[in-house]
Amino acid sequence: MGQEQYQSLTKSYFKSAALAVVTFDLTDHKSFDDVGGWVALVRNNVSHELPLYVIGNKSDLKTEYADSNNGANDRRQVSELEARENAEGVWNAKYFEVSAKTGTSVGELFQTAAEALANAIATGKIDQELYEVQGVRKGREMPSFLKHLSSKPKKKRGCC
Repeated sequence: MGQEQYQSLTKSYFKSAALAVVTFDLTDHKSFDDVGGWVALVRNNVSHELPLYVIGNKSDLKTEYADSNNGANDRRQVSELEARENAEGVWNAKYFEVSAKTGTSVGELFQTAAEALANAIATGKIDQELYEVQGVRKGREMPSFLKHLSSKPKKKRGCC
């Protein structure tokens, strides 16, 4: 499960985490087998609810190899169904498949994660006092693409 020499360091980061991302290699089932351990490590070391994302990386390899050899050399070892069922059903996490190489779905992942974080701040699920050290600051203007998450409906004045 990852490099053991760094596991003790990760525990100190979990305590004040606002969001967690666990990534595995779609072409290496062993890396997927380790995801449950990482999810448990996160869940056991945070005292609050936080958005959790499980990410299958290297989604480009399936397409790349399947197109070049009629699928004969498809290197994918973890099916989308298996990964999604575990992420959403067992680990209570959002699931994305991305390609760090081509950038496929990376923007969507970060957009979704940023919106979840902004929503947690706006609804008070995240104590901003706790996270000020990490860059979440009171009084800073929220980016325009996230403002809809915390905006209250404007009251109409007059008759129209």
